[in-house]
Amino acid sequence: MLKKLNLLGKEILKKIFHLCILTGKIPEKWKLSNIYPIPKKESWEARLSNTRPIVLMEVTRKCFTKIITNRLSLICKNNYILRGPNFAGLSGESTQEPIQLLNSICEKAREKKKEL
Repeated sequence: MLKKLNLLGKEILKKIFHLCILTGKIPEKWKLSNIYPIPKKESWEARLSNTRPIVLMEVTRKCFTKIITNRLSLICKNNYILRGPNFAGLSGESTQEPIQLLNSICEKAREKKKEL
């Protein structure tokens, strides 16, 4: 829907996003979401533990959030703000190192029969 906007529509949306950033306020509709429990298997026995939640957000909110997330990620990556295992959430980075670290901690705790 947003990709098909004409130039005027895109400019208006850009101004709305800019005002949200300047004022720190967002439209009330953006604060609402719908959560739908999707059954994990055919026979879910009416138990929420057998479902996975899907959140449906308003489209312009998703777009605004994606823009902010991309910009913050780029700033964090270019300025080395996230260090050590914290960088794994950035694009182009791996979760392999933090997972190996956690695995190593778990193994040592098991060997010494101690809590984590």
